[in-house]
Amino acid sequence: MRKTMADENEHLAMLVAARSRMITERREVVIALTEKYKRAHTDDMRELLVQIQATIDAIDRAIADEKNIASAHAPPTVVGFIDRQKQ
Repeated sequence: MRKTMADENEHLAMLVAARSRMITERREVVIALTEKYKRAHTDDMRELLVQIQATIDAIDRAIADEKNIASAHAPPTVVGFIDRQKQ
């Protein structure tokens, strides 16, 4: 089944929303890291920060992939045609 442009936009919108939520969580974790050092809590927050950043990076790659998929369905442009000829 072929995806429609609306489906692709919906996936992109969901990824952007997920990224925004993860940025909010990252900011909250950073605030927690600025508090007085508490060994277990601080270590957990550091680990969580790394996990959140990895998730944001993965979402960024997924957004780029969705944009690439969408552009593959777009009508070719002169620039796109020239780029494909070089490959």
